[in-house]
Amino acid sequence: MIKKTFFVIIIFIFFMLYGLVLDGEQSHSILQTITIQNTGQAWMKGIDIYEKNVGFPSWQDMYNAGFRFVFHKASQYRVDNAFNSSPEYRWSGMRDAGLIRGAYHFYKHNAGTVQEQAQRYIDVVQRLVPGDLGPVMDVEDETPGQNATYWISTMHTFLDAVETALGRTPIIYTSERYWKEYVGNNNEFSEYPLWVVHNTTENQPALPAGWNDWTFWQWHTENSKTPMPYPFKQKDKGIDLNWFNGTIWQLRGYADLGKIAHYNLGINHYLAYADIDGHILLSSFIDLERTSDLHHHTPNAPLSAGDPAMGSINNLLFIAYRAMHNSHIYLIILNTLTRANIPPALIDLTETTGGDSAASDPIVQINHSQTNIMYWGNNNHNYRIWLEGTWHIADLTGESGSPDSAGNPVSYITGDIIHTISRTGRDGHLRDIWFENNTWHTQNILTDSRNQNGNSAPPATYTPAIYQPYHISTTYQRITEPIRIVYRAVRGQIWEIERDTLAATNLSDASSGAPAAAGSPDAYFLNGIPHIIYRDSEGRIHELYKPASTWRHRELNLSALAASDPRVCIIENTPYILFIEPGGQIIRESGIGNGKWAVISGGQALTSSQLTANII
Repeated sequence: MIKKTFFVIIIFIFFMLYGLVLDGEQSHSILQTITIQNTGQAWMKGIDIYEKNVGFPSWQDMYNAGFRFVFHKASQYRVDNAFNSSPEYRWSGMRDAGLIRGAYHFYKHNAGTVQEQAQRYIDVVQRLVPGDLGPVMDVEDETPGQNATYWISTMHTFLDAVETALGRTPIIYTSERYWKEYVGNNNEFSEYPLWVVHNTTENQPALPAGWNDWTFWQWHTENSKTPMPYPFKQKDKGIDLNWFNGTIWQLRGYADLGKIAHYNLGINHYLAYADIDGHILLSSFIDLERTSDLHHHTPNAPLSAGDPAMGSINNLLFIAYRAMHNSHIYLIILNTLTRANIPPALIDLTETTGGDSAASDPIVQINHSQTNIMYWGNNNHNYRIWLEGTWHIADLTGESGSPDSAGNPVSYITGDIIHTISRTGRDGHLRDIWFENNTWHTQNILTDSRNQNGNSAPPATYTPAIYQPYHISTTYQRITEPIRIVYRAVRGQIWEIERDTLAATNLSDASSGAPAAAGSPDAYFLNGIPHIIYRDSEGRIHELYKPASTWRHRELNLSALAASDPRVCIIENTPYILFIEPGGQIIRESGIGNGKWAVISGGQALTSSQLTANII
């Protein structure tokens, strides 16, 4: 019975992977996921390639056939010749087709020092934006002569260097055999996602020591009898097949996508998010069944490449996003009073202002009655677009003389002054840019910061968060305190910097038992207590909070795991955590005190084809 069940599972996997072969020709059925019968786990399909893989199907054909990610070799002894050449088939072409992309460095101990190899990789990849997977270190060097001590030290140096420069958690590629031979079954790298290689007839790969699960699984096709799946042909042997151990929503989370935008407009509360095909969907916070596809109501709106942002003035709701086909910033304007009679307006802000195309997703900042959109440009400058009679644009990086931007901006306001903070350069530093008294200002808030030992704060990764404490005076006035900047540092620790004094605190160390963060944190201040929310590598959501003089940590026992970074909104003095769980359901949990949370009926994160009710 056991053998029969196992045989059925293998046959089932085979047909799910490669489609039925009818009359000698492969079926063209589109299979986006692989379902293993004995676990119910959905896996996403992908490939990895290097410069000698040529003549294969187009990226669009792969996407249409259900492939969702591609890893491309970036460097080894030298830069991979095809990485940035033939754009329609290489690095930029993957993104344009909607594929999630990753880049790996094949580490060889005789290919230069570890610092030289890290720099070679950084120079060719240049930056990682939403839709990209973290940097990859390929550990399979079969050249003899190096011991485990060398490999452990080398890996830490390389991983820290690429994480600092590119701002994302690295991925380790290896096998059980390589790991045991080179690293000696060391388990101190288990916080990094694992890309494991193993050709086997089993339905799970063998894992290196330290990991209890895999994130990506590679299967070589060159010397195997595995038929190539559609749209590949047998001549494409040598292109390695890969699986992602999760759903499309989890894959998007690994690529720094899947954040929910929220905005409170009077008594109405709205959510906006991008579906898996790039449609922007707008939902009522109270009733998620009331959801509209903004692309249906705005037919000329291009598909989104990332996550939207929202803001409002009076009854106008502004939804900004980065377009997939040209990386322009678009703005959809919806009049919430006349939405049933007047269609939303669409503005191509990049074309209107003559600004640079976007490398990343925009943010919306409302200053009194002025709409501001900030974004990271493809020329690595940060821009601010604002409406003052007509649309205007300012090159924040160029005007202030700040180093090139290297990450998504965030913004805060002091008085009437708009500040923009982002990672800059390749050192992971955070810079604040603002315009005051007719003069541009910029400050490196990491190098100028000091912790209790007199040291500056470590490099930042991902996107920082901002909150502002306050207290109530004896005359019952709300008195604001200095802005706090919260960010994920290299290796996942959460740090906080007070903007005025630049006092820096390692919140992870100050909060006993806090695990490493997997992405961008969010922060809020309520009833005299600061709260930092983040997810770990398993999708569990954690909270760092300070009820008195000491920071504390607790895992929030929420109703589901998070596929991507959680966001927090405050409605009528109640905090709500918003996130998408692995199956694509939007989860809204309200804080009911004492660290307890109650789920508000979850709603499916719909795709445009699933909509049955409209908010417009």
